Amino acid sequence: MWFGTTAGLSRYDGSSWNSYNSTNGLPANRIRSLFVDAAGRVWCGTTAGVAVREGGVWTRYSTADGLAGTNVYAIFQDPTQAMWYTSISARAIRQRAVLNVAD
Repeated sequence: MWFGTTAGLSRYDGSSWNSYNSTNGLPANRIRSLFVDAAGRVWCGTTAGVAVREGGVWTRYSTADGLAGTNVYAIFQDPTQAMWYTSISARAIRQRAVLNVAD
């Protein structure tokens, strides 16, 4: 189970906790949204962009990578597997091709 807070992201696996923040993988500590996609990747929207966890590794994305805004409030995956994000500075933006997310 994943928990997003103002101090980072925590995961409880039933017996122990793991925590993540800007020092070990996330773009920022304040978590705005969480989403697990069809491939089981964990997407985390923060006040400084998006991070995706795959194979135990976090990859960060920001406006330099094509996000329309960094304060990401919602993450969604449509039936074509494209990822969508909303932020304060932009409405829903489809970002699959821009972020080069692997299938």
